[in-house]
Amino acid sequence: MAIMQLTLSKTKDTVVSTYKKVEEKLGLLFIVVVIIPTVCSVIYFGFWASDVYISESQFVIRTAQNPNNPAVGDYTIASSLTTSAVLQDSAAVSGYITSMDGLKEVNKDIDLVKLFTSHDIDMFNRFASFHWNNSPERLLVYLNNKVISVTVDPISFVTTLDIRSFTPESAQKINEALLRGSEAVVNEINNRTRNDLIAFSEKGVNEARQNLEKVNNEITQLTKGTQGNPSEFVAKFQMLSLERDAAERRMGVALDALKQAGIDAQHQSIYLERTVKPNLPSYALEPKRIFNILAIVGFSLLLFGILKILIASIKEHHE
Repeated sequence: MAIMQLTLSKTKDTVVSTYKKVEEKLGLLFIVVVIIPTVCSVIYFGFWASDVYISESQFVIRTAQNPNNPAVGDYTIASSLTTSAVLQDSAAVSGYITSMDGLKEVNKDIDLVKLFTSHDIDMFNRFASFHWNNSPERLLVYLNNKVISVTVDPISFVTTLDIRSFTPESAQKINEALLRGSEAVVNEINNRTRNDLIAFSEKGVNEARQNLEKVNNEITQLTKGTQGNPSEFVAKFQMLSLERDAAERRMGVALDALKQAGIDAQHQSIYLERTVKPNLPSYALEPKRIFNILAIVGFSLLLFGILKILIASIKEHHE
């Protein structure tokens, strides 16, 4: 026991002596501003930081709308409207991906809380590291800050979805789940558009049918009760016949409008086309360990230089 205490005492003295020598040679400021951050960065990025795997997919929202041989001016207007619509639809899908609905869709296949609270993940990247708040709302914030990245190219309209996770399989699964949910959102948009267009046209058909039935009933009642003045009968019959012709034309127009509504709904349909499927990462792209260490060293040296100049200026001012 005495030998062990003596050894510890000598080790302590050696460490203290070494520190004092370094402090005398480099100065306390250099140790605090450069040495300590550099050592911490080497420990963290070299040995502690968890590997991050990135699964990437790309998709584009396409529309079936295609003007038939339009004039140049009409084509410009149609193209502009189509571009605006595609951007809006792409934004809607991107909004879904980063929403609570997207989180719920992924949770059907993967227990996200269990995945991201694993102690295999370093404490700075782990969700709810200190168990302060592991609510769905905080999980959504965590996902949008550390896991999900979605961007829309305003020129090509290609949406890129990057998923960062701590295993290759989970990164790919999350990406695939969000794509499936996005396809469901696109189908819902199509159904809503179709239902709105069809419902309006069907209302017109029903009104036209009711009007035609009303005129036909009046003609039937008139022909059954032929008593009275023949000239009045003829005049009224002719008037009702004209009304029936008008009602039949209105009915035809309403049916054509209903048919056209179905065509318009088809033309306004949008489609999510996968251009790049979610890949299974083979190696970790992040963190960029050497780059991060060098960046911290460079920043520390820059800060040290600035502080040295400030200190020298203050000393010179006091002298």
